[in-house]
Amino acid sequence: MTRFLSGLLLILAALVLGYLASPIPFYLQSKEARLKTLWSKDLVHLAQNKDFANTFKQISKTEIYFSDPQIAEDFSQLNVPITLNPQGPLVLKVSITRWIDKNKYGFIVEHNIFDKDDDKIFEFGRTYHIGYIF
Repeated sequence: MTRFLSGLLLILAALVLGYLASPIPFYLQSKEARLKTLWSKDLVHLAQNKDFANTFKQISKTEIYFSDPQIAEDFSQLNVPITLNPQGPLVLKVSITRWIDKNKYGFIVEHNIFDKDDDKIFEFGRTYHIGYIF
């Protein structure tokens, strides 16, 4: 009987350790982590385009605006996943808005790039689907 219990305990411990060692599946992560993951991958992909890469290298400052106080609270630790150039002449202003389509939800991230005189020189938007509503 003690062998059986020892073996069962050993198997249970192995399963728990295996679960703890594995990465958290995407849809079990926080909304902030899911958005950050998709946003980072997208910006890396965009930076492979020469025009985007040159623009991104000139950004010295970022600002994030939220359309809703609840989003601002949920994403209080969120920062723009881009490397800044302190001598760059550009400012990236990002606006994040909640997006819902039938049972899918996510966020619309609008990127507006301004020069030091606050003149908009470039803009683009992306929609990131991060979950489902059941």
